[in-house]
Amino acid sequence: MKKVWSKKDIEVVIKEISEKMGLDATKIPIEISSKMKRRKGQFMFVCIKTPKSIHPLKFKFSNILLDGNYEEDVVREVIIHEYVHFYTNTINKKNCYHDYRFKLNCRKAGISDSTYFTAGGVGYKYKIVCSKCKGACYRYKLKYDMETYLKKFKCKCGGTLKIIKLDSDGNPENEIEVNKEGKKH
Repeated sequence: MKKVWSKKDIEVVIKEISEKMGLDATKIPIEISSKMKRRKGQFMFVCIKTPKSIHPLKFKFSNILLDGNYEEDVVREVIIHEYVHFYTNTINKKNCYHDYRFKLNCRKAGISDSTYFTAGGVGYKYKIVCSKCKGACYRYKLKYDMETYLKKFKCKCGGTLKIIKLDSDGNPENEIEVNKEGKKH
């Protein structure tokens, strides 16, 4: 079993990253939600027009993320990712979403600037893997049937994609692979 995280554990990570980045977020409330199924974390705030600023409301994290389903480094990265939303939005006094400023601050904080959660885990139905670079992403559903999906989308490196259907525990059920020409094998 992997580590089960508490609010105290999250507070420690928030304190560490606040000290590293130079903007204190230790007074922002932390909420653990049993309702968040797809989203792993969220920084909630209000934009104030006059004077232009960001008012932090809370950090919210999924109990699925914290209940021992993920490695410690994955959980830390999600916590820091949400802190970087706080940092970037506060510094720029507006919602920066996942723009270039956000990505720059992710690198400054020492985490990936990816905007997607790629660690897989509970609830995902599909894992898409590149046979060449081994890059992977997870999906709850596919917009197209598997063959159309594999013909329509390609990995940046040019490798073939493989869709792996996952069971309810996140274990592989079956695989479909399509080469660059769109032929199934």
